[in-house]
Amino acid sequence: NSFWPLDLKWSVIVPIPLTMLNSMAGSDWEAALDRHVSWRVRLLDLKDQILGKGILDLTDAEAGQAAKSIQRRGLSVYCFSTVLFHRPLEAGPAAFKQELERIPRAIALARVLKPTVIRLLAAQTERRAEISNAPDYIQRQHPWLLDAYREAIDRCADAGVPVSIENECDRCILSNPGEVRTFFNMLNRPRVRFIYD
Repeated sequence: NSFWPLDLKWSVIVPIPLTMLNSMAGSDWEAALDRHVSWRVRLLDLKDQILGKGILDLTDAEAGQAAKSIQRRGLSVYCFSTVLFHRPLEAGPAAFKQELERIPRAIALARVLKPTVIRLLAAQTERRAEISNAPDYIQRQHPWLLDAYREAIDRCADAGVPVSIENECDRCILSNPGEVRTFFNMLNRPRVRFIYD
């Protein structure tokens, strides 16, 4: 009782749903789903070890099989944790065009597995140690990167699945709150979400 504030009768307690990567519960797909159920984690974050494959490598038949396994257990998919865009931006526009070419597959799989959001990763930079302001560096040296993200965001959102960008730590272009705010303002896409790592 001492944990709760004295005015609890005036407070509203809202349960916070948790999600986690499916493979964190194990590498065997069916056993991992059972473990999610036993842990009462109802939302899945699909990345890898889905019938032995990564999320974007599933065939249509495998996606259907995975969807049945999920539904049978009363689970649902919150996120497709793709690793799209997790490249050094110095690789250039052609490398990111290859990433964009995988967006239609993500959308097709989303129609079967019905995630709430598709995750893209923040790009990396090989010059992270010498750059204090990545958005400024992007504007000066790699302005095409913003268009690549905008295209991915728009294509997914138009298909009914919003995008979230996550800032994984290693050499990331989004290394502090100022860079995150500036980058998202530059994107000018209200439909995009952010996952803070």
